[in-house]
Amino acid sequence: MKHEPQEYTPSPALTPEEKSRVPSPDPLPTTADEVARRGWPEVDVVLVTGDAYIDHPRFAAGRTARLLEADGLRVAVLSQPALQDRACWEGFGRPRLGFCITAGERDSMLAHYTADRRLRGGDPLTPGGKAGKRPDRAALAYSRRARQSFPDAAVVVFGVEASLRRFAHFDAWSDKVRRSLLIDAKASLLVYGSAEEALREIYRRLDAGEPVSALREIRGTAYRIPPNEDLPEETDALRYLPSYEEVCGDRERPEEDRKSKKLFVEMTKTIGANLNPETAAVLVQEHGLDAVAVNPPAFPLSDEETARIDALPFTRKAHPLCGEAIPALNGEYDPARDEETDAQALAAAQYRAARNMARRLPPEVRAALRAPLGADGGGSDGGSSDGLSFAAGFPGFGYREAADLAALMKTDGIRPDRILDFVPIPLDAAAAVFYTGLDLETGKPIHVARSIRERRLQHALFMYDNPAYYHDVKAALHEAGRDYLIGSGPDALIPPHLSKAEHLRQSARVRRLKKNQEQEKAARERARQEFREREEERRRKEAQKKKFGFRGRPHNPKDPRGAAPRKRNGFGGKPYRPGKENPRRENREE
Repeated sequence: MKHEPQEYTPSPALTPEEKSRVPSPDPLPTTADEVARRGWPEVDVVLVTGDAYIDHPRFAAGRTARLLEADGLRVAVLSQPALQDRACWEGFGRPRLGFCITAGERDSMLAHYTADRRLRGGDPLTPGGKAGKRPDRAALAYSRRARQSFPDAAVVVFGVEASLRRFAHFDAWSDKVRRSLLIDAKASLLVYGSAEEALREIYRRLDAGEPVSALREIRGTAYRIPPNEDLPEETDALRYLPSYEEVCGDRERPEEDRKSKKLFVEMTKTIGANLNPETAAVLVQEHGLDAVAVNPPAFPLSDEETARIDALPFTRKAHPLCGEAIPALNGEYDPARDEETDAQALAAAQYRAARNMARRLPPEVRAALRAPLGADGGGSDGGSSDGLSFAAGFPGFGYREAADLAALMKTDGIRPDRILDFVPIPLDAAAAVFYTGLDLETGKPIHVARSIRERRLQHALFMYDNPAYYHDVKAALHEAGRDYLIGSGPDALIPPHLSKAEHLRQSARVRRLKKNQEQEKAARERARQEFREREEERRRKEAQKKKFGFRGRPHNPKDPRGAAPRKRNGFGGKPYRPGKENPRRENREE
């Protein structure tokens, strides 16, 4: 059901101060001029987001801003700010209650890079779908920038990126274990999971005059314990995790590295066992002299609370200053259903099934995955399982497991919607397996596909019915020792050879690719040659400058490139002026 924006008309009896705190049907201000037009003497909270500002309850930044506004706070939104733009960060002045920072609806590293660390071509949460409008590790970068402008302001980070990085975590993009975001960002508080009620309580208490250091018992938050404060005793309600130093590992010392990875597995299992709001304990992890304490998760919102949020005066549009259209508003992205998370949750079932059941899944799982074939009896244009995703390169999946699953897909008519490549997401159990190479349940070594080639061949196996992947599928089956799946029988995945028509089509495609590669190579060579010529010219000019002084070349009256220079006194100094002594000439005459 579509909710129309509600009309909010301030009562004539309200004072100007009270009127400025009444929720408005207009989008929240994003510039100092918009704040001035509202007549606000100051801003209470500056909400910083790595996405475009979309005033819609489906998007966390817009939802949070309206919730805080409904509590009577003056909220300004800073959307995708440039880190170098001082006027942008300081234009609102020092916010009375501090900054509220989120990287956006997605982890900024997932938004920027693919599984093989290539830059993505676009961003559905940016005007025009353009990429590169937010920095890497945006929550960290924005928090540090806010601290730089206003060192004494409270900084609260929330959102997906903060939630995934609240403890020490494996970061696939830097290929190492990083510290908690709370420590690296020097934030006052970190809010994870369902953040609405936690953020409301934080700013309600800050508005009442409580210091941010006193806000330590709020569910769904994490806070820092400074070095000058004693650590609490471990109880059933408070548990200690292995410290950051114990889990970060040292590849130059193999024995210590193995121990740290076992502790990393232990840490991951403890975190996973404390995700239930009813039974979770406070988890504490030391980071050097500091420590991070993470309170139990917040309870999910009730239907009544969700309905109350939806009834706020959202415009359900992007801010007018966004200019270009935002793909996410056109249904091209659903923040409630991130594709990496979905695919890897399903891949976890694949991982267990392929390892424990060989080529056969349990009947109920097979029934859930089975999809009707199309009228042609097969191929990629046939039926597909609604919402089914597979992740190639999932930990525990080798060539054999991937080949067996591909054979099962053909036997049972399974047609996934999409095939993605596995990405180790921080704090995910599969990321722990990827980093440590250990099975979380047994602690024994497990196969991890780390090379790009193996991940590519596994991806091809799930696309066995697409002729474009024929050679990769054939290579993967050879690697898996499943050559019996190459043939003309009903159980074979691919034929022994491509058909003549397909071979000719692929040959033409190969010729086109080769031609494009040659053109790109020629363009690169031209660019290198131009660079070499520019460097030679620059070096030549520098050599002339050293030899002939600042003019760069000796005077030649026949040279058409310029007029003759002024006459000089012959000593390299200023021109001789009659009537003034020239000590150099006098010295020479003597």
